[in-house]
Amino acid sequence: MVGVVADDRTLALDFALKLVPDVTSLHQAPEVVSVAEEFYTFLTATVRLAVTVTIDRIAVGPFSLTRNGAHMPTIAVAATDDNTTITFAVDTEDDHQQPTADQLTVTTDDTAATVGTLTVNPDTHGAVVTLNHVEGSFNVTFADPSAPGVEDLVFAVNIGAGATAALTGTATVA
Repeated sequence: MVGVVADDRTLALDFALKLVPDVTSLHQAPEVVSVAEEFYTFLTATVRLAVTVTIDRIAVGPFSLTRNGAHMPTIAVAATDDNTTITFAVDTEDDHQQPTADQLTVTTDDTAATVGTLTVNPDTHGAVVTLNHVEGSFNVTFADPSAPGVEDLVFAVNIGAGATAALTGTATVA
């Protein structure tokens, strides 16, 4: 990956100043900074994430997310307490959809492993959550510390009740 240096920020600001005409007051500074941030995003190597989610070996996706000045979305993942695993695969790509070698950090807010246990792949581009067959919600977050222009990708996982397995009832005779 190409390292982020101060020259990249300076270059982005120079481009922004050329595009935002006649900056004459401090009130226009946020506009210049906003444009500079857009340019800076594309000077960093990783700008895309290719994502696949698999629930019990059934793929949901693949799809890709590109940071074009907007925030990375939170991706909803729904499973049932009958499911056993959720597998996440996230690959980093540059603006030409070529892979980058960034190391990711993967975390969950289910730190007590109440709903599931997170195991991160050695290459950090994937993880598996082994579910505990209980209902609940948690987040799995992938972050790229070496690409500040790419926001964290959050999977909001919701584990609900499984399919109906039986009917029970009572009869009342009066």
